Amino acid sequence: MKNRIELIHRDYQEYTELINNKKKWLEPDYLDKQYTHYSQPHTQEYHNPIGAPLFLVTIKKLEWLNMFPLIFVRDGITSIAHFFYRHPTPKNIISTLAIPKEAESVIPEAWIDHCITYSTKRFKRNEKAHKENIVLVSSISENLYCLKELKEKLSDLKNKFTLPVSAIVFDNIKLGEEFRMDYNLHNADFYRTLFEIFGSELTIKNWFSAKDIDYSNSYFFETHRNNLNFSDSFVTHLLLSQGAHPLNNRYQEDDFKDNCKRISRYHFLKFEVATLNKESNKLWSFIKNSEELLLSGEKLLNRSMQDFEEINLCTPEFENIIKDYIDDKTL
Repeated sequence: MKNRIELIHRDYQEYTELINNKKKWLEPDYLDKQYTHYSQPHTQEYHNPIGAPLFLVTIKKLEWLNMFPLIFVRDGITSIAHFFYRHPTPKNIISTLAIPKEAESVIPEAWIDHCITYSTKRFKRNEKAHKENIVLVSSISENLYCLKELKEKLSDLKNKFTLPVSAIVFDNIKLGEEFRMDYNLHNADFYRTLFEIFGSELTIKNWFSAKDIDYSNSYFFETHRNNLNFSDSFVTHLLLSQGAHPLNNRYQEDDFKDNCKRISRYHFLKFEVATLNKESNKLWSFIKNSEELLLSGEKLLNRSMQDFEEINLCTPEFENIIKDYIDDKTL
């Protein structure tokens, strides 16, 4: 396993052309487009020197993994779990998957020796952070937070800081579901919560212009509480790269060691050997035993559909199983 960690220091320049032209061999379909569009701009590409940055949802043939020594997995936990569901064993796979630390608990035992984990860290700095404003980064999606819990956290934030607050809000709606009524209701509740807490002084920023602002003097607070929909975020990368300081106990300062890779002046990725979570076997045993009763619809999924309304990553039942497991570690 030690050799797998050493893969992060390999020069991947020889794979540059293959990575840059991935749209040719990945054969993007409607599911690919729906998945990456749903969590925009978090899923936007950016320069990453570590292996091949890919979404597992785009891998239609397992042997494609062997095109690269190391795959830097950008998916959210649900997509990662569904990949392992579709491919329960790494048959003839020699490649290594770098999985976000938050998804370590869904790695099946059969895959554990093919995985390492990564987590985002900040370089240690002697000075205490003194910023001039707070930026809320908000992805509106009902499975990313509990509105009641979020309201409590934002109220605490309001009481702790007396700084100007702005919000960058992303409305994550799946292609093909733009006219669902409950999306509009959830959006209204979310905005109402923001203005109830911060009042009319709250500024809502448009991402088109906000992405070009200097955030070196900003704190930022991400409202989503888990990584079900996405893990490796371009938005987080942009903020950390400019020296913005996170407020919700994420991206902690850490020592930069041999198992780390610099991403910017302010942050780096820390890689570790993946370890089998004691609850993982329970999860996959539960999923296997639920196939006939709960997951029969999985057999009907067809990613060759060319209709955004008909295409889905997984069934609602599978999505709920993973969400409940991540939220509570209970099944």
